[in-house]
Amino acid sequence: MIAHGVRNLRELSELQKPEKQETGVAAFDDFTGGLLRGGVCEISGSESSGKRGLALAILGGLTRRNYISAIVDMSNAFDPESAAKVGVNLNKILWIRCGGDLQKALLITDHLLQSKLFGLVWLDLSLCDERSLNVVSSSFWFRFKVCLQNTKSSFLVLLTHPRLRSAAHQSIRLERKFLKWNGATNFRLLENCSSEMRQIRPVFDTRDLVLRALW
Repeated sequence: MIAHGVRNLRELSELQKPEKQETGVAAFDDFTGGLLRGGVCEISGSESSGKRGLALAILGGLTRRNYISAIVDMSNAFDPESAAKVGVNLNKILWIRCGGDLQKALLITDHLLQSKLFGLVWLDLSLCDERSLNVVSSSFWFRFKVCLQNTKSSFLVLLTHPRLRSAAHQSIRLERKFLKWNGATNFRLLENCSSEMRQIRPVFDTRDLVLRALW
C-alpha cells in the first residue's frame, strides 16, 4: 500500500512538473533547460557581468519565434537599436518606460502578468538603487508568482543582487571573470569578456553549476 502511494505521488509530481521553453540562447538553455512557463526567473549580477546581454539574448530568441514580450523599463535603460543588433524583433515587444518610478514599474508589471497576453514579461530593475528595493514587500514577488500559475507566460526579473528567494522558481547569478579592452588609454573598446553563471535556485549540487560563457 505504501509503495503504491509513493508511486502515485511520483506520477503526480511528474504531471505537475513545470514545462520549460528553450530561449534560443544555447549556453542558458544547456545550463538551465530554458525558462519555465508560468515561472519566475531572477537574473542578477554586478555591472559588466553580462546580465543585460543575457536578458537581451533571451528576448531576441523568443521574439524571433514570434513570442509577444513586454519590457517594464524602470530606469529607461533599454536601447532599441542595441536590442535590434542582437536579434530582438522590435515589432514583437511592448516597451514601457517608467522614468525611475519603482512603484509604477511594479504596478504595471502586475497588470501585464494578470493580462496573460505575453509570452515573456521582463522587469528591469538592474539600475534601481538597493535602498528603494529594500522597502519593496516580499508580497509583491509572491503576488507575481501566483499570477503566473496555470499560464504559458514567463517572468524575468533583472537585478544587481538576488532578492526574490522562494518567490523565484529560477535564480541565476552572473559574475564577471575578466574584461579584455582594446585601444589606447584614453579611448578603449571592450573587445571581450567572460562571465561565470551560477544557479542559486533550484538548489542542486553546486559542483555541477558552473558554466563559463563569452558574451
